[in-house]
Amino acid sequence: MLIEMSNPPNGHVRVLYVVMLVLYILGASFSSILTVAGLLMTVYVIVRGRRQTIIEVMVVLSSFAGIMKVSGQYTLYNLLFVVAILRLLWLDRLRVSTRFLTFSIVIAIVSTTGLFFSEVDTVFGTISFLAGLIFAGLAVADTSLYDIRAIVRLFAFGIIVSSVVFMLRDYLPGIREYVRYATHKMDSGARLVRFSGLIGNPNHYTLSLSLAIMGLLAYLVAGRGNKIDAILLIVLLAFGIYSLSKSFFLGLLFSILIAITHLLKNVSWRLAKFTIIMAIICLVLVQIVNVEYIDALITRVFVAERLDVNYYTTGRVAIFRMYIEFMIENLRVLFLGNGLFNPLERDSHSFYIETIYSLGLIGTFMVVLTYFGLSKRGLRSRKTPKRSLLNYAPLLVFLFRGLAINVLLSILFPVYLVIITLFIGEDLSVDSH
Repeated sequence: MLIEMSNPPNGHVRVLYVVMLVLYILGASFSSILTVAGLLMTVYVIVRGRRQTIIEVMVVLSSFAGIMKVSGQYTLYNLLFVVAILRLLWLDRLRVSTRFLTFSIVIAIVSTTGLFFSEVDTVFGTISFLAGLIFAGLAVADTSLYDIRAIVRLFAFGIIVSSVVFMLRDYLPGIREYVRYATHKMDSGARLVRFSGLIGNPNHYTLSLSLAIMGLLAYLVAGRGNKIDAILLIVLLAFGIYSLSKSFFLGLLFSILIAITHLLKNVSWRLAKFTIIMAIICLVLVQIVNVEYIDALITRVFVAERLDVNYYTTGRVAIFRMYIEFMIENLRVLFLGNGLFNPLERDSHSFYIETIYSLGLIGTFMVVLTYFGLSKRGLRSRKTPKRSLLNYAPLLVFLFRGLAINVLLSILFPVYLVIITLFIGEDLSVDSH
């Protein structure tokens, strides 16, 4: 009989998270044997852990999914979804709610129906997508025992460590085979590397940053934050600047607007304190971030070479128009979708368009409806005394950033769903005390 770890995990268990990360990093850099060792350790931790441990493992490893490979295109992180599902089912003694079964059946039907319209080589991707969504459904089906702050901090920790590995890519030879990054050309002709962690795309990388930053910012605004949250926030902001992502900057402004709106509505006297804290953070960032990157980001956001919306959005408006026109001309795609992993000549660059194009209006409606019912039941178990705008802040940031980025088929999408949903049930009611 397996001995289950305590819930929440103790410090010794979280040390294992660091060991796992080291094994995956060294495995990608030098020997796949170490990657296998990391996988075996991860499986061991999951099958002995309880719900908190399982979610923490999947969250902290999410930023490393791109290098968790022995060979081939697909990552071992997909396999961990299956292991996590089996363990969660075992913990629930195979008793699952009707809402979870309904959600799972809908996901299975909607995703596999698209195989009739997709290429054969999308089968594995479809199975991985299905596993990820079922994992998210199981994770939020009962939220009563989660330490959400620990989950948010570990999410931030994983992003930071993966970003440091990106910085050390020249000293970790194998990492360069996995890491792809963009550059930004300065007026001087020099090129600045745009940080993207181990994800390989600055916009996808900064979506994780945006969610982690909003979560930490919410704790600070609610009066529940401490020095650890502030330090994590500053480091994440620094890496966000180094990404040179316009979407990140706009998402950050949106996050600050949410924080100010909450303060004005609930505890306006704290607004001055919040302003001072943000001013101090800005001063710290100016000291630790290369000034060239700050200038480049400001130029990218505020100085457009042409007064053209399509140019400013790096061609996204034209792509949106192409997808919308295609769906209007093909009603089958509009209502039933065109299958997963089956884009037109370019990705849609929009979560909303991507979802409707892949699943159709009918499939999208059914998935949203069943997940809403499942998560609502799961959140009810937390008995959160009072919810505020801050509880929905990560969701709002996600929806805002989703306007200009593909997310649905990202391997990180299930983790995003879990974090966003759990945060809705977090107790941020300190303001009322």
